[in-house]
Amino acid sequence: MAPKAVEKVVHPPPPGLRRLAWVRSLASSAAGLLAPVLGQVQHVGDLILERAGRKEKLCQGGERTFTGKLLGSAVAKTDFSPTHTASQVDYVISTGSAAVGTARQTISDSANGVRDIHSANLAFLSNAFQTYLTSLQRATDWAVENLNPVRATRAAWDWARATLARMQVYDDVEC
Repeated sequence: MAPKAVEKVVHPPPPGLRRLAWVRSLASSAAGLLAPVLGQVQHVGDLILERAGRKEKLCQGGERTFTGKLLGSAVAKTDFSPTHTASQVDYVISTGSAAVGTARQTISDSANGVRDIHSANLAFLSNAFQTYLTSLQRATDWAVENLNPVRATRAAWDWARATLARMQVYDDVEC
């Protein structure tokens, strides 16, 4: 008896598999690659059951092959699993997207707050520097005006001359 070929079944992705459709296509590709091996397993299983005379007992629901029931339950499980996983992936992505949006807004608000504080600090420091320069200019002007050595020397000479003149007045007085 020649081995029977297992037909490659291609399932279109369910409408809920937006992000995980590649899993379904990968499973279909793997099933296509494994079809010859499953054909051989099916053929060997059928031969064993025919010799044991139990093939008719195992066939239920119109399935006539050894691997039919196994493949049927696997397909039923894979139909649920990707859809369920896809809904979980959608939930994680939407929750993560919301968290990223909140974090982005928080970072933006923090950056704006830091920028405002920095601008206020720069304005304060600029004002303090201008105040310092003004007081330094006033001190310099006072020092130039009051601590001028030429002016001080002239004032000292004037005082000395006036003192000598008064001394001469007292010296000329006859006592």
